[in-house]
Amino acid sequence: MLRRLAFESSFFSMEYGESDGFHIQDAALMKYDVVQCLFNTLEKETKAFCYEDSRITFIKGIESTKSTKSLRYPFRKAVGSDIPKLNEALISPLVKHSRFCTVTTFSKCLAFYTLWANKAILGTFDDEAYLLEEDGEIIAFVSVRLRQKDASIGLLMVHPDHQEEGVGKALVRYIEELLGHRGMNFLSVVTEGKNVKARAFYERLGFIEQDVSHWYYWRK
Repeated sequence: MLRRLAFESSFFSMEYGESDGFHIQDAALMKYDVVQCLFNTLEKETKAFCYEDSRITFIKGIESTKSTKSLRYPFRKAVGSDIPKLNEALISPLVKHSRFCTVTTFSKCLAFYTLWANKAILGTFDDEAYLLEEDGEIIAFVSVRLRQKDASIGLLMVHPDHQEEGVGKALVRYIEELLGHRGMNFLSVVTEGKNVKARAFYERLGFIEQDVSHWYYWRK
């Protein structure tokens, strides 16, 4: 089945589609600029569809805890007035690993993730967002989506000047503690397969690989 993705088409100013298989009539395919497919297994590439990246889901059980060890950093919930503080330096590292960069421009990708962060702060996409601020600048940010007894990380960003300082690790631990207080059972996160650094980061934090699927793209 081939269907038009309305948000992506509008945001990226192109006809963006999604299909559950490669067998699409040329006349239908040519109505689009880009068509994506996601499979649970690696498929043989065709003349039309080529492998782009893998989609890896990690998961971790959450323990109920009253620990405050993450309070080494003054993390807090993000609010609407924080939106103007989101900056390109914070968001850019996400963009270079995004599969969308292969179908649109860097600036469009940057705008996409900025909008995602804005909506997370407002609770209109992801449900909550938390951050660390230093001298009026956001240096770490995470968004969380809540689903009954489970939660997932949407965005996790650390300013390049503060990476390798343990800030990202502490922020994830902080989220785990918050969710543990609420009686949540599991925390999951999705990364791009090519983002080796992110995969290793979550594995060090005790996340285990739950699912691997694969993106294939057709481009006009």
